[in-house]
Amino acid sequence: MEVYQSSSPLLEQLIDNILLEDGPSNEVVTTLKTGLLQEFVDWNEIRIVSSDRLASYFQELINGDYKRMALQALLNKIFSRSGSLDYQFLMDFEANDLEDYLTGIMELRENTIKRLMLRVFKKNVSPVTTDHEIVLEVAGCSLIPGSEDIKTVFKAYQVEQLEGIQLLLNKILKEDLAKREEGQMASVEDFNSPTLKNILAQL
Repeated sequence: MEVYQSSSPLLEQLIDNILLEDGPSNEVVTTLKTGLLQEFVDWNEIRIVSSDRLASYFQELINGDYKRMALQALLNKIFSRSGSLDYQFLMDFEANDLEDYLTGIMELRENTIKRLMLRVFKKNVSPVTTDHEIVLEVAGCSLIPGSEDIKTVFKAYQVEQLEGIQLLLNKILKEDLAKREEGQMASVEDFNSPTLKNILAQL
């Protein structure tokens, strides 16, 4: 049975795009991957190993627990279809079918799915999710001349620009969540920073 290990560029691209979400450095991710592949035989073993044995490797990552669960769930889903970690079959999916496939993995969040579709599978989607759109609307960025559909506008930008938007919006969403956990409510002013209000004009 063929199992793709750390030498597969295709598999590496998939793994990196999960681990690099939310902006950790390449050095942090490289250290994590090196440690994993010194401890375990290959990504196929990492796919099935217990969460307790993996937890310490992911603790340095932003949302490390989520990324561990997401990575294992995705690798297991691929393996269940092909009997290996070769996901070439997914490259032939149409965008809607691919999104349905990834959405069926309950551990994957919407922004992870968008990132994978854009960066790994080269589908023309925006990584800006529904939650991000709400923040933009509150900040007054939805009134873009000549368009009522903010996602249509985002599709005109480059991947790097889109991910810059995503990272900024993720930060604001996390700040909002932290306030809610403390029993507070984020005010309009929290979303009304000059950086956010002018972000589209600065691109």
